[in-house]
Amino acid sequence: MLEAVARVLRMTDAERHHLFVLADRAPAKLGPLSALRPEHTALLEQLLPFPAAVQTDAYEIVASNRAYRFLFSDLDALPVQDRNCAWLMFTDPVWRGSLPNEDLVLPEIVARLRAHRAEHRGDPRWDELVDRLLAHSADFRELWEAYEVADDRPHLREYDSPHAGHLTVHFQSLWLDPDRGSRLIVMVPADEVSRERLERYSALIEAAPSWTARDDVEASRAS
Repeated sequence: MLEAVARVLRMTDAERHHLFVLADRAPAKLGPLSALRPEHTALLEQLLPFPAAVQTDAYEIVASNRAYRFLFSDLDALPVQDRNCAWLMFTDPVWRGSLPNEDLVLPEIVARLRAHRAEHRGDPRWDELVDRLLAHSADFRELWEAYEVADDRPHLREYDSPHAGHLTVHFQSLWLDPDRGSRLIVMVPADEVSRERLERYSALIEAAPSWTARDDVEASRAS
């Protein structure tokens, strides 16, 4: 019956998945990521000078390589509860200022957040994030009330980094553990100018550790 409804309404893949989640016909998600495997941290290191991070489907940044860590501000200097892309893009002036096309990016963030939240109903971690954003951002409230949903697909994005300059990148999201909602996000330069800027920026920060992780996540270095 749900398949028939989706066909009649000509739902997108994201809307169809959201319908099945709301009807309790989609697999339940497991708890949040609590450990990083050596292959995950090796990927973060090997992807340099491209910015990369391990992130949950709630936009929590679990670990990042140094190119991602310093791209907008020092991510590790922020309180753990604020190391969340959705939170930072809506409430931090530096991160928000990095978006020349915020009218396209911010609705996408909210639509994906709404789609994934339905898979975590009753999870206090998700309730706290959404409640914080609703309380602190009028823009988030307006977009949240639009009830749009979207899935995770590669996007061409532009960023204005205080340290690397203007970048045009392919924003890739690769699932590491779909059952726990963990993924690897990577910014791959879309043109030679962006590649050169990332390489120059990487040379400036090469003394920093190749990757770092949150203190509440167990991480292992690959041998």
